[in-house]
Amino acid sequence: MDSFYLQDGTLSLRGMRAEDARFVQQCRTHPEVARFQSWRPATVAEVVALAQEQEGRAPGMQEEPFQVVIALQDAQGQEHRVGDMGTGAFDPGRQMELGIVLDPAWQGRGLASRACRLLLTHLFTVGLHRVTARIDPRNGPSLRLFERLGFEHEGQEHQCCWDEHYQEWTDEVLFAMLASRWPHYPDGR
Repeated sequence: MDSFYLQDGTLSLRGMRAEDARFVQQCRTHPEVARFQSWRPATVAEVVALAQEQEGRAPGMQEEPFQVVIALQDAQGQEHRVGDMGTGAFDPGRQMELGIVLDPAWQGRGLASRACRLLLTHLFTVGLHRVTARIDPRNGPSLRLFERLGFEHEGQEHQCCWDEHYQEWTDEVLFAMLASRWPHYPDGR
């Protein structure tokens, strides 16, 4: 059993395992996805190493990264990996950053929204105060996702990230959600 596991019907979120490595590496380096990712693992072994390193962690509770695999169960009970979420807490237990990657074959079905709602509700329930997301402004689907989730647009940093692979400076749009504003928070705080 995973140390971190959330489920909402057929959708589940769990800590990344070594057996997820091939999927995560292929998804994060897919041409339609890679352009907007800060982590593009060059090898499956790199993903396996992170999976082993993050054992015992939980999203938002330590500075070290924690990757969450998004899975969907079909009518026959078979699990399909559909994406992953990267989390990193710059203020453990209080504030963290969130990023999401969905396999292009699974995009456009509302899975990213469902996964984010499930994780955010959990994070705010366990006491996080603020969750941020930094999005490349050219990534329209991600911008729209965080707008749909009700995140507040806090600004844009210009040419703040050097992308070694593409040899270019990129901008980032900053979004944030406070626990007190999360519409799905159980007691409305």
